[in-house]
Amino acid sequence: MIQKRQNFIGSHIFWRRYRNLGEMYVTFSYGNIFQYILWYKNKWYKNDDYYFKKDGSINYATEQHKKDMEPTEKTIKNICKKMKDVIKAFMKKII
Repeated sequence: MIQKRQNFIGSHIFWRRYRNLGEMYVTFSYGNIFQYILWYKNKWYKNDDYYFKKDGSINYATEQHKKDMEPTEKTIKNICKKMKDVIKAFMKKII
């Protein structure tokens, strides 16, 4: 489903497609909190950050989500903040 950029819902993960001014696809882990894969302007971007629990430890379930959602095509490593900024700017255009 990731390669075809189709919407899906899994266990604590989902993929959303936005299609107004161009197209953007985003995978999320644990709600809208943690964006992992972003497809935008014909490129795949991968969040290279860890998702930390409130106690400061790494959430290893999210690490498994990363493996499950990894596209087979080449991805560009990114940081979560930058991906959120790109998504936010895109959403402002379509509202």
